[in-house]
Amino acid sequence: MATTRREHLEDLVHWRRDLPTLLHALRRHTTPPTTVTFTRSHATTALEKTLAGLATTTQLTAWAQAVHFEEDVDINDNDLDLLTQF
Repeated sequence: MATTRREHLEDLVHWRRDLPTLLHALRRHTTPPTTVTFTRSHATTALEKTLAGLATTTQLTAWAQAVHFEEDVDINDNDLDLLTQF
């Protein structure tokens, strides 16, 4: 179980738990800002999770929006279009 904001951010970009739990955990932490970087592999893993039936397309969209709007997630300019396509 994640204990720091950075660990919760890592859980978010890797989509390791259900989205409401992840977002609640992030809101609880008021530690200084820290960043993690979203990569194409995170998007690939999320898409594979959806294609395997472990998540719905609605959940995929909600996850992508959560990642996109999280201030402490850095998205490489080259990958921004990929994330917004979700």
